[in-house]
Amino acid sequence: MAGKRLEQALKSYRQRYWKSTRKEKSLILDEFCELTHYHRKYATALLNDVNDEPSPDKRKSRRRLYSEQSIRILAAIWKAAGYPWSVRLKAMLPQWLPEKTGVSSSLLTVLMMNVSFSPWETRG
Repeated sequence: MAGKRLEQALKSYRQRYWKSTRKEKSLILDEFCELTHYHRKYATALLNDVNDEPSPDKRKSRRRLYSEQSIRILAAIWKAAGYPWSVRLKAMLPQWLPEKTGVSSSLLTVLMMNVSFSPWETRG
């Protein structure tokens, strides 16, 4: 079925489905699945959905924990140290960073997971 026709059919089936008994719901679900070629589980979810309008696919972006400057400094230290793994890199940071920089305090609180999974650059 095409877009508008499917929406109209879904709306009418949804109204019938909500008002019906359990046995009638099974028959309506069979009919709807035959019409749309959807699996029963997906069709049930569609028919039980309260919203007639599809929700916008809007993802929240995560806030940045570290500034661009901090990431560049950390990547440079990582490269100069010979690409150590995250635990060793975190242990090396106090030795590599002068204490006067404002960046050092934020880099010393780097989480292991952030160091492990940040794709700064490729080796080479």
